[in-house]
Amino acid sequence: MPIDHEAPLRALAERLQTYCGSYLGRPVSRRLITWDQLGAAEQAAICVVGLVHSPRVGGPEGAIWTITAGIYVYARADADPGSSAEPILNELVGKIEAALERQPDEVTLGPGQMVQKWSTLGGAVQWVQPSLVEIDDGSQGNEGIALVTVEMLVQSSP
Repeated sequence: MPIDHEAPLRALAERLQTYCGSYLGRPVSRRLITWDQLGAAEQAAICVVGLVHSPRVGGPEGAIWTITAGIYVYARADADPGSSAEPILNELVGKIEAALERQPDEVTLGPGQMVQKWSTLGGAVQWVQPSLVEIDDGSQGNEGIALVTVEMLVQSSP
């Protein structure tokens, strides 16, 4: 049975909205928004987009895919024209990392098996973990951007 490629991305966006929403000027978007589409009042902003969908294996347990997603974080440092957006971006990256950690209500592995640190996004994925963080601090202006790349392991039903 094919996997639902949208469900993990939607679950990721919902989790980020829960953890980061109060810091944002707009809801987490499932569509990539560019700088020229964001006003000052709409920042900080987070966009979640699928980057790569890679099949890994298939077998009696069903197909297994790795979905790589990009979490784009935009922020402005308006308080001081000479300040950097990097402190705001670093705080949001920390909140994203916290959102990706396994939650107390998420299913853990059985006895004798290793408990994973990373979330299952409420069962939407086997795990999700960050793989790379890139930050442009906005040194050429007062707007900065971070790209947090995450990998999600997704298994279909047999």
